[in-house]
Amino acid sequence: MKPLHLVVAFVVSTLVSALGCKPPEQEACEDYVSAAQACALMSGDPKDELDGLCDDVAVECKEYFSCAAKAECKESGGVFRLESKACTMPEGTECVPAS
Repeated sequence: MKPLHLVVAFVVSTLVSALGCKPPEQEACEDYVSAAQACALMSGDPKDELDGLCDDVAVECKEYFSCAAKAECKESGGVFRLESKACTMPEGTECVPAS
């Protein structure tokens, strides 16, 4: 049942993205936030630090967010998180909060 949350989050994200013209980096960021929140909700731990992340996203972060949004949601120590270690942030730019 829990993977259903990911599907619902993806569908909602896709519909919201289709309703307006947004820069590609903002769309990638929103896809990432939807995936990260859906994953975190599987352990009952929504990520408040992701609120507003996509309001002023750097163009350089598009590739990172596109990669991270597709990352697998894995459980570790009772906490679900996106396994986005394989995704690299652009040099000199922090795309997500450090926590």
